[in-house]
Amino acid sequence: GRVDLSRLFVAMVGIDFLLGCAREQAAVPRPIRSACLSILNTLCEGVEAWNLSIQYKILNEEEGRLKELSAIFFAEEKSGEDYDGVIRGLIIRVASACIFGHCVAETKFVKSPNGRGIIESGLGVGKEGSPESTTPASLRKSSLLFLKNLILSKSSSDSRVETLRDCYVHVMRFALVPQTEPDNCIRQMAIEMLLMMMRHKVGMHLILEEGKQVMAMGEKRVGEIISLDGEARDTMNYELRLWQRLIGEILSAS
Repeated sequence: GRVDLSRLFVAMVGIDFLLGCAREQAAVPRPIRSACLSILNTLCEGVEAWNLSIQYKILNEEEGRLKELSAIFFAEEKSGEDYDGVIRGLIIRVASACIFGHCVAETKFVKSPNGRGIIESGLGVGKEGSPESTTPASLRKSSLLFLKNLILSKSSSDSRVETLRDCYVHVMRFALVPQTEPDNCIRQMAIEMLLMMMRHKVGMHLILEEGKQVMAMGEKRVGEIISLDGEARDTMNYELRLWQRLIGEILSAS
């Protein structure tokens, strides 16, 4: 079956083949490089024994595969060829699939400059208002999902949130309203993440520090959605409910 074929592929040094193809910007066409990373992501996702064995192979520090993924990410960013963020988004998904649920790996990744750098770059931290480096929506979405998963993790903590302070503050300042985040799905994911932080009491201090600004944006956005009519209002109803819950959580904690 597919599991046996996957095991055979990995045993034949398939992971290094996929990474090698993904690394070769000049020699390998972009669609093939993207497909290689997509296959790698499929192999890593899941909690079955064979998924875990692949995750451990990538996490093995001595063999340096996670560092290689980081190097590919930053090479793509530098070259500017990953205009739609697909390759960098796949790298983030592979990294997330590998480290999520592995407490030590999560902590090491978050504390490493390369790990933080990947998440910050994917979100667009430090690129606000910079016309030459707009971060693609697909990449922002993958990065935000990674950040959200780190809150859901059993090893999530205030200390980890503090390590990623710039990422969470960026989300609160630039990912909550249409003026700075036009993608409806990303805005909703961002508000969902803040709600989880409040309810799980992880990183609440950051939200309360930004509370006045978040509340002001939320109250304005609630008013904007309420003023809509028909289908436009129906489309935004979920975002409206999220905002109402978040505002209530912040008021209760203040």
